[in-house]
Amino acid sequence: MARLRRAMRRQEFAVSRALRAHVRRHAREPAEESLSHSGGYAALARADSSLRIGVDVEFHRRRDVLRMARSAFSESEADALAAAADPERERLFYAMWTVKEALAKALRLHLLDALRSCVLVAVDGSAWQVRAPTAAAGCVAVYQPRLDLTLAVACIGATVPIESWSWPPQQPAAWPLSAAISLVAAGAPAAADRGSAGAARAVAPARDSGTDGSSCGCAPARPAAAS
Repeated sequence: MARLRRAMRRQEFAVSRALRAHVRRHAREPAEESLSHSGGYAALARADSSLRIGVDVEFHRRRDVLRMARSAFSESEADALAAAADPERERLFYAMWTVKEALAKALRLHLLDALRSCVLVAVDGSAWQVRAPTAAAGCVAVYQPRLDLTLAVACIGATVPIESWSWPPQQPAAWPLSAAISLVAAGAPAAADRGSAGAARAVAPARDSGTDGSSCGCAPARPAAAS
């Protein structure tokens, strides 16, 4: 934290660790965890230790998303983004980016490797499909807690229900679900499998995660009155 120069970055760092400490105080047993923060907000994802979890939260900043997509995404992904109309294009870009970064964390990849190897092969309404370098079962859920905030949670090892919470105060969150995504092993056919995508769509709304479920919490680093 001492190495961070900007006050907002230090605040984000502090609130993400505060969120994790708060959750751990109430957790019944150790879990796999992933942290992220952006634009004054922090997110924490937890899963059973037998699973791998990754979370990314991104505050929407004004930027040339098409230029970024052309340099960081696959050609087909950049074309899909170019075909989208404003303001849908910005929302789609952040959804695609958070999916890749959440998968990078869950799969233990460098971000640059994940940008290249985790490829969205179908973007259709709320049912998407992504090809990732893993043969394990998995799923990704993309939420929009605010109009200017996108959050993605990736779980590798099983397709499990995801329970979402906001903090402070701690309470169940009913964030809009932007996309529910099934994973396709690298090298598999690119055609979307509507059956598996439909199964993934059922992941996010579930509330009772059970012992092998996952959870995700998001907290504003700004004072609550300003969030």
